[in-house]
Amino acid sequence: MYPGSFLLHDSIEVWRKGGSRADHRAAAGRAYAKNQKIGVKAATGVFAKLEP
Repeated sequence: MYPGSFLLHDSIEVWRKGGSRADHRAAAGRAYAKNQKIGVKAATGVFAKLEP
């Protein structure tokens, strides 16, 4: 897997707005889906669910 700064970019925006861990995962999933041209559900499944 290659480093994807697009993931970090979208996650930083969520962090800046005070988003939750689930929000971070969703943002990363959306960014990955867009980059890979796949569905958001499939893309989000790549990332682990973060426990509190």
